[in-house]
Amino acid sequence: MVPFPPNGPCPCSCQRSCPSAVCPPTPQCLQPPLRKLKRRARLVAARSKREISSDPSAIQFIDTNCNSEQLRQIIIEKADKVTSISKRQIQEEAEAKMGGRYNVICARGDFSYITNTEMFCQQTVGDVTCYAFKQ
Repeated sequence: MVPFPPNGPCPCSCQRSCPSAVCPPTPQCLQPPLRKLKRRARLVAARSKREISSDPSAIQFIDTNCNSEQLRQIIIEKADKVTSISKRQIQEEAEAKMGGRYNVICARGDFSYITNTEMFCQQTVGDVTCYAFKQ
């Protein structure tokens, strides 16, 4: 408990009367500040219910491995057992058909990478996995 002088201001931050002549370790007032109540009321009023569609056709599934079907088809068509051939064929075809510059990674088994791109596709054909993305 923290004492405060009688007839003096209460050390509570909200500047209202304290519950007793001795404030608790963390001074707490009888009522929360008015501005906090108004802010809370605005936040509660701003909330709205989210509507969920009952139509199953409205649900969209996002493929985290590929966001371009055209790029997926290029990988499927141009993938080869030799990874060095695959990556060059995929890159040339993607740049010719889709425009822009593309990077391609092909490997057998797992590989780890990080990219920052808006168009990408990772596809496995046989035992070769290729990842192509637009620069």
